[in-house]
Amino acid sequence: MITEGLLSQGELAKFWELIEAECQENAEVMFNLYQMLRKARNWDDGTLCRELRISGEALEDIQNGHRPDSEEVGLRMLYELFPQMAV
Repeated sequence: MITEGLLSQGELAKFWELIEAECQENAEVMFNLYQMLRKARNWDDGTLCRELRISGEALEDIQNGHRPDSEEVGLRMLYELFPQMAV
């Protein structure tokens, strides 16, 4: 059994903060999260909006390669894919 990881808890926390920042600011990352989430959950766009409580307008922005007005959209998708990392 491995008892020690490659990253310390502090390093892992800092790494996760960088991931969260990218998910809030980078439209391409949001689009990739959107595609992964649809595939992983087998959700259509309506279900995705309803389950994550995001607007159709925000989803349209992501589909068109734009960052939505709300920074929480990317985080909601990220935490849906990785619920163990949600704060």
